[in-house]
Amino acid sequence: MERASTGHSAPTHLIPDIKWYSMLDLNLQSGKILALQGDKATVSTLLISMAVKLQARSKVLYVDSANTFNPFFVNARYHHPKINVDRIMVARPFTAEQLKGVVEKLDNALTESRSKAVIISALDEFFVDAQGDGDTIGLFSGILSELCRVARRHDAVILVGLSNEVDLPNNESLKGLVKEVLDVCCRV
Repeated sequence: MERASTGHSAPTHLIPDIKWYSMLDLNLQSGKILALQGDKATVSTLLISMAVKLQARSKVLYVDSANTFNPFFVNARYHHPKINVDRIMVARPFTAEQLKGVVEKLDNALTESRSKAVIISALDEFFVDAQGDGDTIGLFSGILSELCRVARRHDAVILVGLSNEVDLPNNESLKGLVKEVLDVCCRV
């Protein structure tokens, strides 16, 4: 897994043109799973900004497990004719099981929408307190496996948010699983 750093301090607002958007080049990064890791507010803000940036090139499937996407805010923040929040399709799971269900439907959703971009705002949202619980770790592993399969099958870019809690000692199982599947992890 490649680790990168943005060199930027934590943003307090949406930043539409940040230099490392090149990591989201849909041709160069196709079939890969990329992650932004940091505090929840910063990661969520950057992922929303990336969804807005990507929607001009492809429909975006946005899985809002962090419960932070607000289309009214996006419309108010970005006054540009090329920005169309209707091109960002949002699913909002509230439990680990619902997240699994959404991920299992990504295959069909990518085919139907002809999208090349998936964003999951907080992949670890429902799992960071698992502390080695076998059922929870198995569920997380299954979600990661499905994301890998979908990314490769559709040549899609899958961008996920991760909290800093993945690195805590009680989350070694999650950290190991994440390291196995991520192609790039960028700390922000």
